[in-house]
Amino acid sequence: MGSQTSKTTPGPNAKAIFQTMLMSDLHLEFSQQVVPKFPAVASILILAGDIGRPDLPSLQKFLLAQCQRFEHIFYVAGNHCFYEGEYETRLQQLQELNNLHPHIHFLHNQSYLLPFNVRILGTTLWTHVSEEKASTIGVLLNDYHHIWTRDKKLEGDDTIQTRRLITVDDTNRWHAQQHAWLLEEISKARKNREHVIIITHHAPSRHHTLPKYDVDLDIDDAFVNDHDADCVDPVRLWIYGHTHASTDLIIKSTRVVSNQLGYAHETTGFRPNLRITLYDDGAVYRHGDRTPIFAYSTSSVSASFWHNGFGQLTRRGQLQHIRLGQHLRQRYSRLLNTTYVASELYVRSSDSDRALMSAYSNLVGLYPISKDKLNEKILSNLSNQDEWPELLPWQPIPVHTVPASEDYIMGVSQCPYFVELVEQIQNGEQVRNISNDFQEFFRHLSNWTGSEVNNLFDAWILADAILTEALYNVSGSWADTMTLAKLEQIVDLSFYYLFDSPDTNRLIAGPLIADIWSNIQNLIANQSRGYKTKIYSGHDASIVAVLSFFDANYFHHPPYCATLLFDLYYLPANNNYALKIEYLNSSDSFAGYAIQPPPCSEAMCSIDVLRPWLENRLPKQDMKTECMPRKSSSSMAGLGFNKMYQIDVILISFAFILLPTSNLN
Repeated sequence: MGSQTSKTTPGPNAKAIFQTMLMSDLHLEFSQQVVPKFPAVASILILAGDIGRPDLPSLQKFLLAQCQRFEHIFYVAGNHCFYEGEYETRLQQLQELNNLHPHIHFLHNQSYLLPFNVRILGTTLWTHVSEEKASTIGVLLNDYHHIWTRDKKLEGDDTIQTRRLITVDDTNRWHAQQHAWLLEEISKARKNREHVIIITHHAPSRHHTLPKYDVDLDIDDAFVNDHDADCVDPVRLWIYGHTHASTDLIIKSTRVVSNQLGYAHETTGFRPNLRITLYDDGAVYRHGDRTPIFAYSTSSVSASFWHNGFGQLTRRGQLQHIRLGQHLRQRYSRLLNTTYVASELYVRSSDSDRALMSAYSNLVGLYPISKDKLNEKILSNLSNQDEWPELLPWQPIPVHTVPASEDYIMGVSQCPYFVELVEQIQNGEQVRNISNDFQEFFRHLSNWTGSEVNNLFDAWILADAILTEALYNVSGSWADTMTLAKLEQIVDLSFYYLFDSPDTNRLIAGPLIADIWSNIQNLIANQSRGYKTKIYSGHDASIVAVLSFFDANYFHHPPYCATLLFDLYYLPANNNYALKIEYLNSSDSFAGYAIQPPPCSEAMCSIDVLRPWLENRLPKQDMKTECMPRKSSSSMAGLGFNKMYQIDVILISFAFILLPTSNLN
């Protein structure tokens, strides 16, 4: 078939030349449609069609809102853009979107050249419907009942226009025109040594791009093309939509990706924070921070395969944290002394090897003995040779921890009430419905892994090990692109619904936020126990729980080295203090986006406004009391405390959270 899982790691000298977010099929023409919140984690947004109709205000409103967050928005038309109107008129309306804002680039058989010789090609690319399927598709597809066109005929000196519905012949003609244009542009780009990124609404290939029911109904020709032969150099990336099934795969030498929201009732694998980076060596970069926590029974990989065994930070993970420390040194250079001062800094870590190593690695970047000594050559050796440099400069800085059984601040202690709440969530209607949707996939997953998979959280446990193996190309042959995409979706859904409850996010995030809040209060009061900076090295659950606590979470799994920053500002104009929270949700970028706490009118939130809201939300009692079970022990037996606590440890275990709590100027 020529399709495979995408290569995930760049060469040692790779340079990022292009980075974008992408999505399609938001269908804003439906008033009940809800688009999940998504951060702006790149300067470019690609919209691969069916965002909304140009005759409705919802599309313009969405585009203008994104213009405030993205430098470039590339947009192609989807089939629904033309519904309830004439093709020619709607196309003109879409082209007029370019006049709304200079950041908007609607592309219809048009290209755009970006820096580093990156060429964007955009067109709808209607499909070619075969003769044997034309009558079926002409009847079943809404396109041929909701899109109109005009025939023009010259009679004497007059042009007669006749309005009619479009036909398969029309879309086949448009496909031929648009495909011919693409081939010509690809040929030009090849001669000019350009990197090509193609945006179409319809899919370029039928391999792993189409839901099964569309094949069963014999309407696949209306959704996909057979242009695998075009997926070669210089086409680096092909982004599409339309099928309502998100994918990420390699066809020949091209990465083919879709990120589709679809209709409200559908599960499409949409990832609001999906970002793609293009490197000059042709590979797509994705960090792999630690080894798996365990091996499922059919895995071919044992603990000895992994450096230092299961659940350990990798060399690459250590390098990530060193670079994060360097970024924080630059960001807080006016706040922190260049050498460690005990009264300035307090570092807290959960009692796990990977969290402790994350903290120490970060401190290497935050407090190098000499700025000149910690140079790129040393870091390159760490990245390329997978060895710890013998001459790495380092200052000994204490990192504090407590046993996991007592660690409520980092959210890893045993909490029976949390287990009860997870049981309720697992048995609740939302999660049960999601689990039912995945039942066929769960049966396959059970056979592949030799593990019993009955629900979303069972699959969540396995997903971590499989996805980590896939990063290192040691997963089973069954772990293809579609399987990995479903596993990533399962992780995203599990994290979201686990902490969507005010009670669960209060139990996990509450102690951490209370500790941060206490330090802020001490700083404001100018008490000696107030540290300028507190660093917490913990886990991905801490990130998700804190985001949920502040009503800022979305469907995602925090990437390796994800970071939350709590900055305290003094505002002399009104002799007051304000808190600003930022989320750095990327492994390969330090761009952050601001979080606006619920009681505040803007991201820079007054302490006076925040105080009563926080005091009402934070745990009221000591955590041992808060965690007391509400049910008898027998009622928890069905869930199994140890099994659920294993979820807490296994899947809440590899993101690094760093929370500087003061930026007094």
